[in-house]
Amino acid sequence: MQEEYFRLYCSTVEAIKRVDSRLRVGGPATSNFEKGKAPWVEEFLAYCASNDIPVDFVSTHPYPNNWPMDSAGQQLMTCRYENSTYDDTRWLRDTIGRSAFPDAEIHLTEWNSSPSPRDLVHDTAFMAPFIIQNNLRCIGLTDSLVFWTFTDVFEENRVGDIMFHGGFRLINLQDLPKASFYGYWFLSKLGEERIITGENYVVTRNDDRIQILMWNYCHYNGRFAHGDRSGLTEYNRYSVFEDKGSIDFDVTVTGFVGNYKITEYMFDRGHGSAFDAWVDLGAPPDPTEGELEFIRRKTGPEYKIAFLEGQETFRKVVTVQPHGVSLIELQKLY
Repeated sequence: MQEEYFRLYCSTVEAIKRVDSRLRVGGPATSNFEKGKAPWVEEFLAYCASNDIPVDFVSTHPYPNNWPMDSAGQQLMTCRYENSTYDDTRWLRDTIGRSAFPDAEIHLTEWNSSPSPRDLVHDTAFMAPFIIQNNLRCIGLTDSLVFWTFTDVFEENRVGDIMFHGGFRLINLQDLPKASFYGYWFLSKLGEERIITGENYVVTRNDDRIQILMWNYCHYNGRFAHGDRSGLTEYNRYSVFEDKGSIDFDVTVTGFVGNYKITEYMFDRGHGSAFDAWVDLGAPPDPTEGELEFIRRKTGPEYKIAFLEGQETFRKVVTVQPHGVSLIELQKLY
């Protein structure tokens, strides 16, 4: 199969480049990492180098999971360690750098906490800090890290039996943005200049605005990570995570000149998570329009606004709950 793919790639590249040499071609678009390596990538690069075949980009799908067999011969979905996406991307960058194609781009064209369209974790608040932490850690290592996928309307599987059936998307069937959507929403609020990055926080700037983003990522506990999913049910989905408790961030910004608008955003299980709002409502399997509207009003970060007038220092202790995210933006007014 591998040799057949390599021959197909060779023929495809030749045909495409004859049409226009500027058209970019790459591969091999394999999924998951095995023993710390992306399948076929090293062999693909070696084959192309030995046969003088162009490689404009390398693509693969670094889902942070493994699929071992248990003692009864049943396949399990296990979860790898917290930093696996970063380590996978680092390996790719280093491997390509040592190859005959050191300038090839890296496009991770599928990525999520798992590739299962029925993984109940996908609906939980966990997804917001998962997306934030992994994207920030992988800055500079890859040209794209593509979330799979947009909505729970998905042609490869039938419609789920309940509103939150574990689809691996940003928005559910009822058009409710899930925690994963707000992970990217928070990232979109960041400025282009990074001032400082630390454990569970980043500070950025964009013109006259400063953004302070904080999150509380809780990885899976050992039992769940090793494939025991008995603690994950339709309505109780948080016992499978480490119990880290809340984090207090002492935020101090000095050197202000003028007046500032301060906007604070908060997202966690009790503030903005559509899944948790649905559970709090009693988890109606077929919600009415009124019930959907209630959940919709509870969906999305809560925020508040204050003003800093004539002060040189802003200080606040921000408590971020497990699976939570907090953003403070300071905007100079005059």
